[in-house]
Amino acid sequence: LSTGAKVSVPYLLLDSHTSVTEKIMKEYTEETRKYYQEQLEGYEKQREEDEEAKLRIDQLRNLHRNVFMRHVHIELGKIWEKKDS
Repeated sequence: LSTGAKVSVPYLLLDSHTSVTEKIMKEYTEETRKYYQEQLEGYEKQREEDEEAKLRIDQLRNLHRNVFMRHVHIELGKIWEKKDS
């Protein structure tokens, strides 16, 4: 914002304290407040969905890592068996 960039009001309100949000929203008409509130709820929903997606990605990544490590251990076991015989 200090560089002159434009940011939507709901986006600014997303992480604002409740008291700050209330003061800002008082400056707008009821219709505008309702519109901004709907946008804000959409942003919050998107954030929750993004967090859920990140968790699924992490779970899948861990699963692949575990499968890979299992194969590494199997192959190392084969090498050690050959070395011992």
